[in-house]
Amino acid sequence: MATLIEISELTEYDVLFWIEPPNNPLPGMLSRYRARINSKFSISRNRIYEKLESVLKEKIKQHKNSRFEDKIIFLDSEALPEFQMGLFQSKDMFGLDRTWKLYHKLRTRAIVCIIRRYFITEQFSIEVDVFYQDKDAQVAKELRQLFLNSSRLDI
Repeated sequence: MATLIEISELTEYDVLFWIEPPNNPLPGMLSRYRARINSKFSISRNRIYEKLESVLKEKIKQHKNSRFEDKIIFLDSEALPEFQMGLFQSKDMFGLDRTWKLYHKLRTRAIVCIIRRYFITEQFSIEVDVFYQDKDAQVAKELRQLFLNSSRLDI
């Protein structure tokens, strides 16, 4: 069993759990203990983009035989302060240039709309990027604007 001083010096961990005893326990009285949890997870950007690529490939394949030629694929990633993490858990995990390269690599004709909602801080925020072929530029611009306008509404 480690002491709190030893725990605070640790740098390599996933989840730390410890219990703090009460400051002034009174004999014969129930005491309140505080339980503390600290977590730290890391994932490489390459793994994030491998996952994004596999999801996009799956969606493209799923709708390959659709009778509709023009398609829009929506991907929504929510960042919440909990253990279940979205694809883009923080804003710096998403790279616009890298996502454009992936879009071109997949050679899809579909418009791809990636919505990222961040609930990590008191102020909710939404970021939207749309990936498209040149012929779909106007539709992509309007689609992005719809999402940005809706994010300004009270939730």
